[in-house]
Amino acid sequence: KNRSSVYKPCPHCKTPVVHYYRHGCHHIGGYNESCCGKYWCYPCGGPHPCVKGCGVFCDDKCGCPLCPECTLDHRCSTCTGCPRCMVAGEDPYNDMW
Repeated sequence: KNRSSVYKPCPHCKTPVVHYYRHGCHHIGGYNESCCGKYWCYPCGGPHPCVKGCGVFCDDKCGCPLCPECTLDHRCSTCTGCPRCMVAGEDPYNDMW
C-alpha cells in the first residue's frame, strides 16, 4: 500500500499516523505518539473516547492495515496476533498471558 492509503492525518496537527491491526487500542495520543500528543480515535478521526461507537480494539470492521513486519509464525514486537502472523487455531489473547 502507498503511504496515503495506510496513514491517517492527526485531526489536530495533520501529522500522518498509522495504527496497524491488533497493535494496541484505537486511541491515539499521549507521550508515546509521533504526532502532537492530543487524543483521538484512529478509525473515525473523532475525539477520544469515541462518540461514534468505534471499538476500543481492532475487529473485522475497523479497517486498520496489517503490519508489514509480521509474517507467518513471527509477530512484530507490538502485535497481539494479526491474520498475517497468527498460526491456525491460535488465540492471541490467551497467548499474551
